[in-house]
Amino acid sequence: MRDPKSILTSIMLAVALVLPMVVWAADDNGPTITFETTHNAGAEWFFPLNHEQCSIIPEEFGDINPIDRSPADPLGDRVTQITTKVRADGSRQINRIDVVSGIAQDSNGDRYLWTYENHPIYDVPPGDDPVTVRVRMFDRFRLIGNGLNMDFGFDMSWKFRVPSGSAFDPDSEFTGVVFPDDPVNPTNVSNLKVFSSHGIPGCDPL
Repeated sequence: MRDPKSILTSIMLAVALVLPMVVWAADDNGPTITFETTHNAGAEWFFPLNHEQCSIIPEEFGDINPIDRSPADPLGDRVTQITTKVRADGSRQINRIDVVSGIAQDSNGDRYLWTYENHPIYDVPPGDDPVTVRVRMFDRFRLIGNGLNMDFGFDMSWKFRVPSGSAFDPDSEFTGVVFPDDPVNPTNVSNLKVFSSHGIPGCDPL
């Protein structure tokens, strides 16, 4: 089991590397590359974790929810790095890395450390919308504490259509991104490929 202190150390190093946006162009015919790193507030969970939602959590733990670390730092820390490459033909590749860390507490007052990592790579073709975007996404959620070491993650790719009139821009809330509505036979995306997965999907509140 990875020590929670080492996870926090890695995240603190990432925070220390926060830089303003930098733009670099190779030459007149080469791609324009934009680098942007931001440090924001954390992320809210979509639901509390408990035995009913996630069977590996003992029933006696009750509900596990994220808590504010401090009034100025709600629901953890979030570091986001976005690298955008715009090619001469207008096509784009957007490489986004999100790392979020925080503290959670169960119904008995016991504390947990949680971390969330999301790394999507979007390939956006040239032209006006609507366009079909391909995404490959690496995703991982971990919860450690009170004898529990929970880990869920996946590596998948799929294609989705950006609706007409909706410019594709995966900001901090993933605006315009369409996620598969079913992990096996989705009806809202195409060409879904699952390269690897582990853990129980209901154990990922993000």
